[in-house]
Amino acid sequence: SELMTLFLSVALYGESPLEPIQILWINLVTGAMVAIPLGLEPGSGQELNQPPRDPSVGLLYPGMILRIISTGFIVSMLITWIFHHAPIPLSSDGSAVHAIRQTMAFTSIVIFEWFFAFQSRSPEKGVWELGFLGNRWLLMCMVLGLGQQMFVVYLPLANDIFHTRPLTHAEWLWTLLPGVSLVMMEAVRKRFAPNLFGAGQWTPLIKNRK
Repeated sequence: SELMTLFLSVALYGESPLEPIQILWINLVTGAMVAIPLGLEPGSGQELNQPPRDPSVGLLYPGMILRIISTGFIVSMLITWIFHHAPIPLSSDGSAVHAIRQTMAFTSIVIFEWFFAFQSRSPEKGVWELGFLGNRWLLMCMVLGLGQQMFVVYLPLANDIFHTRPLTHAEWLWTLLPGVSLVMMEAVRKRFAPNLFGAGQWTPLIKNRK
């Protein structure tokens, strides 16, 4: 989603929605804090109901790749729209308006990663099936991570370092749009088509012939 957002924004509008320092924050801080607690996800108790995974199936299988591409594309479209079209108070200072829009796009990606992490705990089961408190490490890291993002948005020193500006309540609502939208879409998908992205998860789609 991050790469597609950069590509779409530059290709369609000729400007990037993210500063290099913001990209580093997303990848090194938010990304790491999301990935580590996901790796500590407890077992669901249904592991033995699945068929044995074929040794030739890699960490990335076709269904997962399709899920990554489709999710990233939808999120990138929403964030690109927010960066260029979300309503913000008019200001005579064009640089301030640009900084606010960048802050909204930057924060939208961070919030999306945290919200979507709860739907990434299982490719088939939703949050309510797994239990919202089933992975307390993820919940604690999310509170810490979003708290850090608040500092980046509101602390004057962080504003200078990360090229951010404080957001209003209305602007915060726009930053929630990508994360909330994708979580709801994934909840519906898992409810009615839990195996939609399961192609190649347990056995390769094309087996090697000796």
